[in-house]
Amino acid sequence: MKAEEKQSSLPVFGSESLGQSGWFDREVAFLRANSSTTRWIGVAILLTLFVDLLVIGTISTGPINVFHNDALLLLDDGWRVLNGQVPHRDFNSPLGPFEFFLVAGGMLLSRGTSQGIAIGIASFGLVLAFWTWMLCRKRMPPVFGVIITTWVVLTATCPTPLGFDPRYLSCAMIYNRQGYALLGIILVECALPREKSNFMLGFSSGIASVILGLLKLNFFGIAALFLLVTFPLTRTELSRFRGVLVGSGVGFLSTLLYPRFSFKSFFDDMSFVAHARESSLSLSNLLSGAVTCTKSGSFLLVPAMAITVLIFTEPGKRKGRNVITLVLISLIVLLSGPLFLATNSLENRCQLASLWIIILLERVSALHLQISEKKVVTLIVIAASLGSTMASFAPEALSTLNLLTYYSETQKSTGVQIDAPNAKNLRFYDSTSFYDMIKAGDGDGTFYSTCLNDGLALLKSQSKSKESVLVLGFHNPFSYLLRRSPAEGGSSYLLAGNSLSENHMPPVSWVFGNADLMMLPEYEGTHRSSDQFIQNFYKPYLQKNFHFVSGSQFWGLYRRNR
Repeated sequence: MKAEEKQSSLPVFGSESLGQSGWFDREVAFLRANSSTTRWIGVAILLTLFVDLLVIGTISTGPINVFHNDALLLLDDGWRVLNGQVPHRDFNSPLGPFEFFLVAGGMLLSRGTSQGIAIGIASFGLVLAFWTWMLCRKRMPPVFGVIITTWVVLTATCPTPLGFDPRYLSCAMIYNRQGYALLGIILVECALPREKSNFMLGFSSGIASVILGLLKLNFFGIAALFLLVTFPLTRTELSRFRGVLVGSGVGFLSTLLYPRFSFKSFFDDMSFVAHARESSLSLSNLLSGAVTCTKSGSFLLVPAMAITVLIFTEPGKRKGRNVITLVLISLIVLLSGPLFLATNSLENRCQLASLWIIILLERVSALHLQISEKKVVTLIVIAASLGSTMASFAPEALSTLNLLTYYSETQKSTGVQIDAPNAKNLRFYDSTSFYDMIKAGDGDGTFYSTCLNDGLALLKSQSKSKESVLVLGFHNPFSYLLRRSPAEGGSSYLLAGNSLSENHMPPVSWVFGNADLMMLPEYEGTHRSSDQFIQNFYKPYLQKNFHFVSGSQFWGLYRRNR
């Protein structure tokens, strides 16, 4: 009899409507609680993030199995900065200078080794973690603050390029990840309720927007839209607005304090690359990006969650500033997806939408506990958004776990190294067994290492250590690998359709600078067609001002006429 009574007291599925589930209400209340349990959970997750950053900072430079040349691109720019060169003034770049400062700082801490990339990425991730947590901790329930902090850190530091699955390891396009993280910080600040204006909130967004401008301008443009739709409409909001101005001013003046930095040179470079990439913003590319975005669950959840907030908000508050701001930001997030897919390389989803649904989840969960009818709608939306959030975190976490598998002595022994002492931490691997673009050469680490070692051998045998070198092709790995003083002039990288175009070619000073030597890549690879186009275009200048010295299997060496 007692067993029967006990069994009858258990909840039976279907005995009450899904929307009236007391159990689900308790779980939602737990998400929003500021209890000792939720605080301890938050501490555990934050400690896990710290361990993740330790792993990133310790070994993420080492194993690279796709886009191997991007590591050398970053190291060359960091090497230039360490040698006193100023980005955009002493050499040109289609990227902002912030990434180079990060890498140079890491290289300074690692005594010039390639481990500097990992140290720079992890250090910046630690700063972003602290920054995001301080922004969220008193303005939303702890669980949501921890989830948002996790999103920012994983987005900024994950060792897999955006658009790829966790099997791929590379620091390629890490600046896009960092751009999304900084933009996420601004998005969180702009989404916070405006009942009370806060100077420091505005200061945070002001600083972040300047860093974005010095990182990549397409992210800065979206940040400006976020700040525009939260422009103060009442006197009570002026404190935050003053914070934005002061933060922007501090960021701007801090950049001016960098010796010899020239904003004119910076804007000249950005103007040039904008013209070179103007075809990427064609209507067909934007429409293609929109179609790609609609395949993402998080992208489709944004309008569903925004509509849910509108429906369940009290009628008298629907025209309030907070709700209007929420709708406008939702529209900007949706529009940013196709824009970023058109202007960033190889991405396949709306990254910002995955953060925005976390912020909207906080709003929907609050409404769920306030309403008494039609809870089934908010229940479904909350469940879907939680599932989408976990799905977005899983690949980032798996990427770090994949990184750890390369730390064993067995895996280390299979990695291919470059014949240069300051690159001993770099190990290149092949992804030829699972990369579907192997014909482009991106996944063949063995072949790329062979090409670099071949070029190093040619320079060691046919040039003097005091001679500076540039490459008439995608990027120049040799100044750093040979620890030579970098030539003035030249560019971070040269790539047709990206940093230059057929109708918009850089002047010879951006290509040859004052280099004593020019190396011409002659191997098949990802950028072969671009390299050939560049070499053919500048061939008359090369033949007039340089003479052929020697060639190897993969390189041709030219010396400047004196």
